[in-house]
Amino acid sequence: MAFIKKTIRVLYLLLLHIFSVVGILTVVMLMGILMTINNTVNTLGEGNQRQGLLSLSMQKTEEVTKPKILFVSLSGQFAEDAEGLHIDLSGKGTKLIHTYIHRIYEAAEDENIKGMLLAYSNGQLGVAQSEELRAAVAHFKSKNKPIRFYAQDFGYKNALPYYTIALEADKIYMQPSSTLILHELDVQQNFFADLLKEQGLAADFMAMGAYKSFADRFTRSSFNEKVRQNMTLLVDDISQNNFSLVAKRLGKSSADTLKHFQQLPLYSSERALRNKLITDVAYFDDVKKAYVEELQLGKTEEDGDKKEADKNNDIDDNFVNVEAYMSPKMKFLKSDDIKAKDKIGVIVLEGEIIDNGGGASLEGEVITPAQVETKLKHASKIENLKALVVRINSPGGSATASETIWHSIKAFKEEHNIPVITSMGGIAASGGYYIACAGDKIMADANTITGSIGVIFGKFVIKDFLKKWGVNMDYLKDESSVSHALGFSRKFNERERKYLVQHLEEAYTTFKTRVSEARNLDMNAVENVAQGQVWSGKRAIEKGLVDEQGGLREAIAKAAELAATEDFIPQMIQEPRNIFLMLKQITQRASVLFNAANVVNKTTQAVENSTKARAQFKLEAHEMQ
Repeated sequence: MAFIKKTIRVLYLLLLHIFSVVGILTVVMLMGILMTINNTVNTLGEGNQRQGLLSLSMQKTEEVTKPKILFVSLSGQFAEDAEGLHIDLSGKGTKLIHTYIHRIYEAAEDENIKGMLLAYSNGQLGVAQSEELRAAVAHFKSKNKPIRFYAQDFGYKNALPYYTIALEADKIYMQPSSTLILHELDVQQNFFADLLKEQGLAADFMAMGAYKSFADRFTRSSFNEKVRQNMTLLVDDISQNNFSLVAKRLGKSSADTLKHFQQLPLYSSERALRNKLITDVAYFDDVKKAYVEELQLGKTEEDGDKKEADKNNDIDDNFVNVEAYMSPKMKFLKSDDIKAKDKIGVIVLEGEIIDNGGGASLEGEVITPAQVETKLKHASKIENLKALVVRINSPGGSATASETIWHSIKAFKEEHNIPVITSMGGIAASGGYYIACAGDKIMADANTITGSIGVIFGKFVIKDFLKKWGVNMDYLKDESSVSHALGFSRKFNERERKYLVQHLEEAYTTFKTRVSEARNLDMNAVENVAQGQVWSGKRAIEKGLVDEQGGLREAIAKAAELAATEDFIPQMIQEPRNIFLMLKQITQRASVLFNAANVVNKTTQAVENSTKARAQFKLEAHEMQ
């Protein structure tokens, strides 16, 4: 008990500390907003330069007018949406993945961009995002432009997606005495049922679908065998997709390569070199200097063969950061000439799906029906809008909100009589897939986590836990009253459970109906791939849940094809970036932190008061003896 009390106190102090930091973060973020207020997001977004550990000096947006190397930093956090409040405490900055991808494609066509250098140091790029970035790098390579990849260390747990990108480079470098770890994916799940029981807590959940496993962590002590089989299939698919790329480099079969790394996943940089997993071992500055010399950049008439970069020690002048880079085509897109072009609208929906007024989530961004409705209204005002692409990166959430968003997209499609393509990013599961069903076509990356067609509902019962700490629940009405059905004092009774199961069955049937109509599958076929099962994007195509493999770029091309337009530009649709929107998001996030801290504080006070009362009782009892 002392340990639990101490833990609660530590959590409380930590939350208060975080809440106090929010004020500082607010000031910092406001300064950032003021600095970038004139750098608003245009077609497919413009990110601001953020330095990582392996970085160049700060650069303003520039058009490249002389030969340079495109520099791409892969450190830090990557996001899909430019609007969200992405708080990154790593110091490496949040980057917009589609800005990177778009500019790499543009740079491939720019005659002044002579090569590309990618640098990696502990990033947070998902396996599906890495697919789309790798495709962009491969396209750049197809233009016969040399590519170098530098890794300060491949020793991080999520290094495999970055290594698959490195495989597209002509040369791969690692820092001396660093580590390369390539291992198959796995899922570690913590189960809390025993702990909850010990503390007098209980989880009472109902699920439609034998594989709908969200509540298992609270109701079980280990994986449900059906869930284990399904999740194993998912991670094996993703591992196979990635290791097949490694196998090509080594000239071995995918099976042999995977088996090899199952036995020996860890290499020093020197051993990685001996095993031909990389090209060379070197320091970052040396790689940059050698690359500039190889491409013969920085020469002047006065210096002849002498590099101006060497003379002035300004190697970085020969590089342009991908976030600062402006291609000739991008410059054109800033002009008024774009008004006459056909447009393919793109909206990004990223995060947990919640009902309107649901606030913010500490785990990341959120999607609300009101937010989607606002974006669709902006889309309706675009001149010459020929199609719409809805990019989804969401694990799901509220069934009601998902239905509302699904209806809004369908209504928009019918009102404007244009094709709608849904492009699924890293994850489009449960409510995320529900929304995807509003499109005419669904596209996903090979590693996109999709499916989880099912419904879950439940609550936690805390009465006995509070009683252990001397807190007693009392009621005006009897505890068996239906008014306590959704409360935390007791589990659902049989009558309530029967009604709720019926309600969930109706919601599950609606979900399957949406899938059946969107995918042209009968209900039995849907049931076979539903029940909460999750699939890789590649397998989802085989199961009929996805039409084609491809990322956002391919989805835009598909939308243009269905709209029968060839002369078009994609246009990202967002709420205007303004200080009030950012302040609202900051306030919502701070409110979540404050409420959490307040709950912990009250619980701590209750525990302390109970402990003091017990101690006093024991003292008085002792004195009476």
